[in-house]
Amino acid sequence: MIPAKFFNGKTSKSREAEVMILGSYLVIRELETKNEVNVELTKLDIGHQADFVVLCDADIEIHIGKDDFKKLGLKLGFFGKDQKPIIQGVMIALGILMLLYYFYNPLMGHLASIIPDSIFESTSKQLIEHYRPLHCLNNQQAKSLEDVFSRLGKNYSGHKVFVIKSSMVNAFVMPGNLIVIHDELLKVAPSPEAVAGIISHELAHIEGKHVKIALIKHYFMETISAFIMDQNVATGIIKQITTGLFTQEEERKADLIAATNLKDQHISPKGMVSFFEQLEKNEPSFLKFLSFTHPNYPDRIKVFSGVYDSYPVLSESAWKTLKAGCQ
Repeated sequence: MIPAKFFNGKTSKSREAEVMILGSYLVIRELETKNEVNVELTKLDIGHQADFVVLCDADIEIHIGKDDFKKLGLKLGFFGKDQKPIIQGVMIALGILMLLYYFYNPLMGHLASIIPDSIFESTSKQLIEHYRPLHCLNNQQAKSLEDVFSRLGKNYSGHKVFVIKSSMVNAFVMPGNLIVIHDELLKVAPSPEAVAGIISHELAHIEGKHVKIALIKHYFMETISAFIMDQNVATGIIKQITTGLFTQEEERKADLIAATNLKDQHISPKGMVSFFEQLEKNEPSFLKFLSFTHPNYPDRIKVFSGVYDSYPVLSESAWKTLKAGCQ
């Protein structure tokens, strides 16, 4: 038993007592009357004074010397109401983060496999209607782009591919097998092989269900808030996707799949290596956000550093036509 001073809430005068922990209760025994009071540990608040520790609930208060309190071995932790909420909050937050780290991505992947694509059909239609009038390639350029898909062993007609006029070097995918390419990317790409690598990377996002996973993650948070502010579903989705929709891990997987596909189709990876080296050297301010959403350039270059037999994606004339971008 540990010596303590006991206040029963009926008088300001303290009474000599002894306390001990018994299971989930604190047992308080008054020395004069021999009366015992049992209090659930979870109902106790703890306060720290200069020379003693205060244990109290709505009806009683116990004062225990600091050295004696250590002997009591009372550790309320998550189950009590210790007046150190910041520490408990941090511990709870760390626990949640650990659970998310181990289970969040597998859970998102599982949800993406069971949620039907039809859920996002209306969003896909709005996005397509948004980008269709912005598509700026002529028929000859579109034919060259279709040839790039053919060299990748992919079905061009199975995707909605739009090239739009923009000064930003970018390409991204959206729900409904929608691929959007900024014409500035075509203009600065060093070769058709680089364009093939970029398209293969974006197709990997589609095949890996990364778009659906990202939409599930954002649907009830950033995306919904964007919808409310803009009153436009398509605008909300566009904002999400163009400002970093995928995780670094998903971008890394897409690079690996793209590199494998280039090798399988005998397309030289040197175009991608040159493209990344060019971006790393001349990285404009509008691309700096990629450092948060994509692996760094040296790591990406390593992925595309294989050596194998290859043959051209497009003829020089077809590439010159496509590279001109929007007119």
